[in-house]
Amino acid sequence: MKHPLRLFLSFMILLISMPAMTSYALHIPDKDGHVLDTASMLSSTARSSLEHEAAQGPLAFYIVTLNSLNGDSPSQAATAIYQQWKLGSDEVLILISKQDQRIEMNFNNPALQEQMDAEASRASGSAALKQFVDTHFIPYAKKGDFAKAVSELMSASNTLAANSGNTNNGLTPIGQSHGQQSSSSWLWIALVIAIVLLVLIILYLVRMMQTVKRLQTDIPNLMVQTNHALESIRTIRDLSQGATLQQATEAGAQSEKSIIRLHEMKQYAASIGWQQCLQPRTRSELKRLNTELQAMTTQTQQLTAQIEHIHQLDLNLKRTIADAVQRVEHISTSIQADQASRSWPLEDLLRRQESISAELLSSKQLEVFDPIQSEQRVIHVNEEIQRLEQDQQSVSRYAEQYQRFPEQMNHSRNSISQITQEHRLKLVRIDPYGKIEEAQQSNEQMLDRLKHGDIPATAQHAERASQLLAEAVQITQRLADLKLKNARDIQSIVTKLSQYAAQDRELSVLTARAQTQYRGKHWEQAWRQYREELQAVDAVQSSLSRVTQWCDEDVQEYEQARSELDHILTILQKLDQAAEHYSDLIRKLDNKLEEAKQMQASAEDSFAQGLHTISRHRIYSNWQQQEKSLAAMQSSIRQLLAQQPYDMDLLTETGTRFMNEANQFLSAIERAAIQKQNVEQELARMEQQYHSSSARYGSRLNVHQYGSQFSSISTDVDRLMHNGAYDEAARKAAALAGILTAMEQAYESIIRQERQQEEAASRQAANRNTSSNSSGGSSWGNNNNSNSSGGSSW
Repeated sequence: MKHPLRLFLSFMILLISMPAMTSYALHIPDKDGHVLDTASMLSSTARSSLEHEAAQGPLAFYIVTLNSLNGDSPSQAATAIYQQWKLGSDEVLILISKQDQRIEMNFNNPALQEQMDAEASRASGSAALKQFVDTHFIPYAKKGDFAKAVSELMSASNTLAANSGNTNNGLTPIGQSHGQQSSSSWLWIALVIAIVLLVLIILYLVRMMQTVKRLQTDIPNLMVQTNHALESIRTIRDLSQGATLQQATEAGAQSEKSIIRLHEMKQYAASIGWQQCLQPRTRSELKRLNTELQAMTTQTQQLTAQIEHIHQLDLNLKRTIADAVQRVEHISTSIQADQASRSWPLEDLLRRQESISAELLSSKQLEVFDPIQSEQRVIHVNEEIQRLEQDQQSVSRYAEQYQRFPEQMNHSRNSISQITQEHRLKLVRIDPYGKIEEAQQSNEQMLDRLKHGDIPATAQHAERASQLLAEAVQITQRLADLKLKNARDIQSIVTKLSQYAAQDRELSVLTARAQTQYRGKHWEQAWRQYREELQAVDAVQSSLSRVTQWCDEDVQEYEQARSELDHILTILQKLDQAAEHYSDLIRKLDNKLEEAKQMQASAEDSFAQGLHTISRHRIYSNWQQQEKSLAAMQSSIRQLLAQQPYDMDLLTETGTRFMNEANQFLSAIERAAIQKQNVEQELARMEQQYHSSSARYGSRLNVHQYGSQFSSISTDVDRLMHNGAYDEAARKAAALAGILTAMEQAYESIIRQERQQEEAASRQAANRNTSSNSSGGSSWGNNNNSNSSGGSSW
């Protein structure tokens, strides 16, 4: 609700204007005599005659002609005029619309309506009134004689009113017009909506004032917090230097800016009243102030946390520095103990311990005036102390590793010797024992650096010594593995080479058959590819001889042999793939040929079934063109299968088209047979019903006119059936049901008219018996105030 006052005023203006707009949606002419011919449908003579006639008799009539109703309901329009003119129960309104060709008769006389209901046949209410108008007005209106039509309608109405015995049943005219009721309803609706809007505006103002009240409370509270923080910062700034002084100065400047801004916000919040809350900009301004206040609150909390951290540093730094000094003293004692027990200088560890002690002393001096800088140094010192502790503790571990090295070296030598003897290796291209010697040298270098306390260099030499021992065993084992793998691959290659001759003979047999059965475009390229790969077998045999020599016990060039074996295996893999591809291609061609033959058999069977169905069911249609096309395709595929080598692409395409069209041909024929059977059954059923209806209705109905139509349509259906137009024949046969329905309706109409005549004769006899009585009367106690309205079009 951004503009509550403006929205409220707009709604009020709209709602006040709506009853007026509703009241004048239909233009109602002023009452002027009994005849108001605004559409000029009556001559002056006719108007004078009708003016006199409308005032005579039991009922008074008011005739209104309009050019058009402009889309309004005739009943509503007539009722509106009746009520606006305040007509009574013995007054009748006749409304005629020229362009709409519509008449509407409207009155509020239950006795008259009862007379119309009694006169109507099987109708009451508006239906009886329409029947009354159709009888007395419409015939003359269709001829253009509206004066005669109105005169006849008034005369018939007066007759019914006279028969009722009481034209005025005591009803009083409606005292309040529809427009007045509508206006009153709209005013009540406007009042309710106005109250709802007023409540919403009040709720909106309450919410806005709550927001303002909260700001008026939160802003001073935040100002107090910021002032307290600023006073603490000033105290820290007066007693500090370095990084602490810089941080305190920046925080103080920010706090002073915040206080100034909070003072401005406080003044603005104090100036806001309920009148300002109705302004659209106030809502957005309050939203912005809330956001800014939240940001400043977060900033003040962070500042307070920094101040608290500085105060905590004053308390914690002394204890942290004291703990660090104690840890350094313990490390110094441990280093001195290692010096005494091992007679090692360990000067690097001592140098690092002295550097840490000096940095701790500097941190202790900064503790009072620059706790932040002191904290940073203490953090760095603790990290250095942790590393020094780890390095001092690793002295014993590396000393033990040096002592275990001879045992590890002997174990590696034994493993190499065992692998060499087991696989009878000569170690021509590798030197695992040289790597063991390098590891021993690295182990001695580790001990030298360990004595001086250079732990990072000690760790590097120790890792290298372990790595060299592992590599010595690994390269020996790899050589043994290569020897075994090479031997297996050589045997596998020899087996493959021995099988290629038999494989080539089998593929040559396939090729001879393919030359006879299939065109060369299907298989020659794959065959050439195979032959090209096969030529590499001679080169492979030569390479295999060299590999065998390199793997001899006296040569042992296993690495070089491995490289050549990988090359040979790649060549043989390509040859195997080419042979498999060629064999698979021939299999696919054989499968396609079998599929083509199956398609031919299936298509010929569908073709033959279709021809048999045409003959058996005597289906009449233009199938000759399809039969010729299918016969041509049948001949074509038979010729293709009779001539080798086959063009499989053409054969597959022709077979597929032949099968699809033959299946479509058979489906169309079967569908036509079903349609023909359905039409024949429907036609027989209709003929049977027609003969039955003719025999039943013949006594009261002239069935000859329907018989000629039925015979004509039946002849058309037979002709369409003979021409094979079964869909159109089915639609044509459906018209026969319409003829039977028309016969039944005509018969029922005759029966209904006979019954009406009998009922009319009974009512006339009853009226004669009633008129012979001496008593009579009518009812005038009916309180039904709803108008009777009904009409018709011509």
